[in-house]
Amino acid sequence: MTKRKYPYVDHTQRDANIIKLREKGHSYKSIMSKMGLTMGVVNAALKKDRFSGGVSKRRPPDAYGFLSHRLNGESAGRISTICEVIGIDGLRWILKSKPPEMTFAEFVGVLVKDAYLEETDK
Repeated sequence: MTKRKYPYVDHTQRDANIIKLREKGHSYKSIMSKMGLTMGVVNAALKKDRFSGGVSKRRPPDAYGFLSHRLNGESAGRISTICEVIGIDGLRWILKSKPPEMTFAEFVGVLVKDAYLEETDK
């Protein structure tokens, strides 16, 4: 039998850290960048854990994923469609008015929710 070229390295701690990050909801790419690993190493560790009954492959389902089924087959649309309806002047006003810590989509959602609550008197 030939002698190993490189000594055996135990990767259980590294694999455990990969699994912890994945359980917290990190993507494969963020795990790779945080730990300085390749996609193959991250995938191998998670695959080994998955086969032993650990972390599932998929993230939790989208909380509003049911929406497309409840709209009688109609699409919920895209934020770009909303931008087309609002127009360039409306977009400039929204970008100027929105708080810096909110995204464009969050602020538009707040505006729509405000109109909904006003309309329904809630």
